[in-house]
Amino acid sequence: QIADPEHGVLLREVQTALDAATDINAAVGSPLINQATFAIWDAGNFDGLSFSVEELQQHGMPALAFPFDLLQGVEMRLLLPPLLEWDAGAWLELGGVQVVAEAQGVPQTLIYTAARLPVTLEVVPGSEGRQLRLTVDEQRDYQIMEREFDQLSPFVDTADVQHLLEASIPATIAAVFEDIPIVDLPSFTIDGLEGAEDVHLHVKLRAFAVGSDHWVLRLTLESE
Repeated sequence: QIADPEHGVLLREVQTALDAATDINAAVGSPLINQATFAIWDAGNFDGLSFSVEELQQHGMPALAFPFDLLQGVEMRLLLPPLLEWDAGAWLELGGVQVVAEAQGVPQTLIYTAARLPVTLEVVPGSEGRQLRLTVDEQRDYQIMEREFDQLSPFVDTADVQHLLEASIPATIAAVFEDIPIVDLPSFTIDGLEGAEDVHLHVKLRAFAVGSDHWVLRLTLESE
């Protein structure tokens, strides 16, 4: 069967049984992610992130007691780059987390801590195709390590400090990686033969699996 008279080539029908052979299998683990997270951290993207009370409440912070009922916001810094580690799943290890909380009528609260956040990868729409994005895995619990207080009002309830950390640390990771993907997977165009339309292709995630120390993504190309 001729594909098109002016093309002079045969039309090749692709059978469903061959679909697996056309897929792209990619393994993504700590070597790639840690290079990306270091570059993102080194460029200053984790330095001085501010969150309002409303934004923290969107990340699960409950109503707090005095003086944090007059909380005006927090400023977050990561003094060390995030590291991806594997232990029954993927974890983003955060060391040197600095939290500055400002509440009306009391001196600022300055806290240092560390945390382990469960993370996963998602393929999401981007401005020019698809993006490989690191996100907090809401299906698993995160861990806030021991806290050190540089400045703390005697009126502050340490239970409220814990609520504050449990909202502000995931908010920090979400804010940075929502704007900065790990990898861009741009759409692209193949010029059509004479008389035929161009073909616009984009990447689609067909399957996703978690290995012992990596993710496996099964990708394919689809025409728009």
